[in-house]
Amino acid sequence: MRDLARRELSEYLNKYVGTKVLVWDEGLTGPMDLIAKFKFFQERHVIKMFPLKDGRLPKVSTENIVFVTRPIPAQMDKIADNVKGEEISGGGVRVDFHILFVPNKSLLCEKRLEDRGVLGSFAFLDELSISWFPLDSDVVSLERPNIFADFHLKNDPTCLYEMARAMLALQATYGFASTVYGKGDAAKKLFEYMSGMKKEMAGDEANNTPPQLDTIIILDRKVDMITPFLTQLTYEGLIDEFFNIKNSSVKLPGERFAQDQTEPTNSSADNINTVKQIVLNSKDELYTELRDKNFNAVGTTLSRKAKAISNAFEEGKDTKKTVQEFKQFVDKLPHMQSLKQSITTHTTIAEMIKEKTDSSSFLEALQIEQELVNNQKIHQTLDYLEDAACQEVDILRVLRVACLQCALSQGLRPKTLEHYRKLILQAYGHAHLTSLINLEKSKLLYHNPSTSASSPYSILRKRLNLTQDDVNEQNPSDITYVHSVFAPMSIRYHS
Repeated sequence: MRDLARRELSEYLNKYVGTKVLVWDEGLTGPMDLIAKFKFFQERHVIKMFPLKDGRLPKVSTENIVFVTRPIPAQMDKIADNVKGEEISGGGVRVDFHILFVPNKSLLCEKRLEDRGVLGSFAFLDELSISWFPLDSDVVSLERPNIFADFHLKNDPTCLYEMARAMLALQATYGFASTVYGKGDAAKKLFEYMSGMKKEMAGDEANNTPPQLDTIIILDRKVDMITPFLTQLTYEGLIDEFFNIKNSSVKLPGERFAQDQTEPTNSSADNINTVKQIVLNSKDELYTELRDKNFNAVGTTLSRKAKAISNAFEEGKDTKKTVQEFKQFVDKLPHMQSLKQSITTHTTIAEMIKEKTDSSSFLEALQIEQELVNNQKIHQTLDYLEDAACQEVDILRVLRVACLQCALSQGLRPKTLEHYRKLILQAYGHAHLTSLINLEKSKLLYHNPSTSASSPYSILRKRLNLTQDDVNEQNPSDITYVHSVFAPMSIRYHS
């Protein structure tokens, strides 16, 4: 899939003859980095790359300026400003403008460009039909974080249409699955869009592709709104929880890794206020082993690996080795050194995580979450939220707990919701009023006058065996280990 995307991207870049400056929609820079690195663009005569912003572009001499953007009308205003700025300061040098829409063009965008008086300034308006971005060897993503808000908050079904196109493109490459399961209203709509598009493709060569996909499962996020509000307790989950994994990489404080440097630096100050970006995928064999473990099992694994690699290096010092044995050791040395560096890196990350998981604020939030999913001490949620607000705990944590209680109860009592609203506005400021309104519109934090002591969750919890006591976090036999007590409902649905 990456190769197909690179090939299409290369064709368009070669189409724009001459030197090129790329102006990127900032939401695409990370995802596109998963497709092609800077050297790829340099080989195709790209001399500079800038983020798409209001105003004028930095001054640079080139034959082509290519805007690479999602089909978002608001981005067209920035592009119009950039184009008008270049046309004013052109100085007689001819520059061709192009837009490369990812993954498709939009009539709304073209109309916005026309209204701004710049539509005629573009030599080409092209479509770069890259829908899926490879996060790992076995994971692809649309990298569209706003889809939930677009559909459930803005009531915009366009995102489902785009998803249907992406699903059809995936199956056109790997063959059409014989069976499709779905759950949820959005899943049903998506399937309907896919079915309609598939009929239009009847007789297309893509339909003759031997199927490599047996089954597709489509889950509307709304069928399990409990899991996203819970704290992830796997190694990868906690990295994302605290440091935000984005496009298969994470940015961490550089000074924490200063001791990892293999080459000496003139001053330790070189690493102060720097950022270390670490790629997190299956190319790192240690990360592959650690990523899905409960964090309580990570330390044991790191210790075992560190001891094994230390013993391996000690064995290499054995002067009694034969020439053949020494050659085998030398052959393994690059891999051993790479593994040693990986152990050092992940030990540092684990230490950073432990500092946060040992904090009282984290432990208190985790305790209230686990009590809520176990239907215990639900009345104490208000006490926790009041204490958290007084301690100025991150507002996202406060909102997540409130939304979790709401999801479990299928709505809060009107008085309870009103109390939460006042608490949040008084503690964090009225700037968050919009957030509270949007959460209510999205049915994430809302009142339900008919809320009773017994909610549907109580029944589901027993029928789906959603919670377990005494979970084995070191050698788990059930998915509940990811939250140490709760099994993601979406997993139980099709397990």
